[in-house]
Amino acid sequence: MSKAVIRNGRWSNEEGIPLDLVELHQLHPQLNRIHEFAKGVVELTHDKVEILSQILHVNPEQERAILKILSLTDDQINSLL
Repeated sequence: MSKAVIRNGRWSNEEGIPLDLVELHQLHPQLNRIHEFAKGVVELTHDKVEILSQILHVNPEQERAILKILSLTDDQINSLL
């Protein structure tokens, strides 16, 4: 299965094609882990679920970049956008 992403509130592959039932079934254990991880800590949004899903597949360089971004202030982030 290719990487699953949320587009317009629905799970799809990176090309925007909705996941079929088999692919959704394969994704289910990962989603359970994400929900369990966030349980009682934060309300999950589509964006947070997608971020957590993507984090599971990053390389060390991407990890360092994510950590750097998370350490930025709101003003620094806004200047990037």
